[in-house]
Amino acid sequence: MQDVVEPAGFGVDLASGEGVAELERALTELARAVLRIGVPEKSSSRAETVDRAGHWLLLRVAESEPVRLSDLADLIGLDLSTVSRQARNLADAGLLVRQADPADGRATLLSLSEDGRRVLDAVLASRRETVARLVADWSPDDRALLIRGLSAVTNGLANKGNEVAR
Repeated sequence: MQDVVEPAGFGVDLASGEGVAELERALTELARAVLRIGVPEKSSSRAETVDRAGHWLLLRVAESEPVRLSDLADLIGLDLSTVSRQARNLADAGLLVRQADPADGRATLLSLSEDGRRVLDAVLASRRETVARLVADWSPDDRALLIRGLSAVTNGLANKGNEVAR
């Protein structure tokens, strides 16, 4: 059984090293917990071919399709060879469709296949059910507070995270 990160309360001083460390630990545990939400086996006859990395790739393709492989790698923040290998596996499983880019015949565009869309829809529905069960007994105000806080952290990391990492 894992240790649960217990927040010290709303009075945590994030200007102090201890407060920032507590927030970082909580965010790390949240990321780990989200990654543990698996891909449901019943999502498709081909769902066994989709791992967590495959789910994220399907999600990013769905958000940007049709998308060039190089642009997808930039979106995900991984090198082209890693994304190419994962995309090839998903295409071989019938979850992605590859087609030549009409603007540049050397490039490939990726889109979800019908089965890929079914798998992604099933995975998202399963994840949403998990989250809904988690917050079912929370007040609407608490749910809204969580959404606002997580959105602020996400936006902050997206806008400032790269600057801070330098």
